[in-house]
Amino acid sequence: MNAHLPAGKCGGISMAPLGRKIPAISVEDMRTVDKNISSFDIDILQLMENAGRTIAMLARDLLKRTEGRKICILAGRGNNGGDGFAAARFLHEWGASVSVVVPERYGNLHSLTRKHADSSRKAGANVLYPADSGKFPGKIKYADMVIDALLGYNIKGSPKGKYATLINLANSSRNQIIAVDCPSGLNVDTGEPYNPCIKATATLSLGLPKRGLLETSAMSYVGDLYVGDVGIPKAAYKKIGISVPNIFSDSSIVKMF
Repeated sequence: MNAHLPAGKCGGISMAPLGRKIPAISVEDMRTVDKNISSFDIDILQLMENAGRTIAMLARDLLKRTEGRKICILAGRGNNGGDGFAAARFLHEWGASVSVVVPERYGNLHSLTRKHADSSRKAGANVLYPADSGKFPGKIKYADMVIDALLGYNIKGSPKGKYATLINLANSSRNQIIAVDCPSGLNVDTGEPYNPCIKATATLSLGLPKRGLLETSAMSYVGDLYVGDVGIPKAAYKKIGISVPNIFSDSSIVKMF
C-alpha cells in the first residue's frame, strides 16, 4: 500500500500541482521499478546522471550560490554513491570546491559508481578514499554543505565501520546537510532511525517520496522534504499499479514540507 501526501506550495524551488496527491512508494515497489527500468531503454547510469544534476541544483538553491563554496559529498559504494559522484561533477563545474569522501576502496565501488567516480575526478573534484581518512574530519567540519550519498533505501540495520564514523562526523559538524533519496541510516519503509542516522537539513527523494520519510519518527532526520525528477517514466510506476500525476510540470524539484 502506498501512502499519499497532499501536494502543497514551495517557497523557492517549485510547487506541486495543487489539488493532486503525490504517492509515496515502498522499498519493494521501488526495487521493482529499478529492475524494470531497462524495458524503457533507460539505463541506471543515465538515471544517476539525472540524479546528480538534480542534487546539484538543490544544493545551489539552498546555498544561494555555488562559486567559492566548500561542499563535501559523502559517497558510498552503491547507486547512491554514484548519484553523489555525479553531483560532484556538476557542482565543481559551477564553481564550488568539491571534496568527495569515500569510506570504501576504489575497487569496492559498484561498476556504475566507479564510472561516475572516474568522471568526477577527471573533471577536477577532489576524491578521498580510506588511505586519506585523516583528512575526512576536516573536509566535513569546514564545508559549507555536506551531501549525504552514503546509503540508500536498501539499508538493513545500523550502519557500521567507516559509514557510521562519517555519519557521526556529519551530524557533529552542525553543517547544512542534504540527504540523497533518504538520510543514511533510516529505514524508509517504517521511518525507523537506526543508530547512527544522518540528521539532514533537507532530503531529496528521487522520483517519488519513500513512504517512511513521511512517518513522524523520521521527521527530525529528514528535515525539509523535496522530491526530484530523475527521468523515471510514469509508465514504469503504472506497471506496478501506482498512478503518478504531473509532479514536475513546473520544476524538476518539488518541496513537500
